[in-house]
Amino acid sequence: MSIDLNNNIVQNVIAGLIVALIIWGIAWLRFKIDENNILNILKKSKTETEYTFRGEPFLSSESNLSEDRIHKICAKSKKITRNKNEKKSWRL
Repeated sequence: MSIDLNNNIVQNVIAGLIVALIIWGIAWLRFKIDENNILNILKKSKTETEYTFRGEPFLSSESNLSEDRIHKICAKSKKITRNKNEKKSWRL
């Protein structure tokens, strides 16, 4: 009986790890899709000489994402930088 109990525990731990990995993968994929969408918007808004800062309301209206989601993605992305003067504006 104790062997069956140990097998059940191991199976439950493995199943939990698989579920956690799937959830993490979905979140990562969603982040990459949203990040790519924002990057494309920022690339399109490039002026002739440089990339200009774009505010979260502009990015939100162009991408159909909430401003909160825009902020989280831009803050997490290594390709997007924040404007030091205006905290809610971003560029490449």
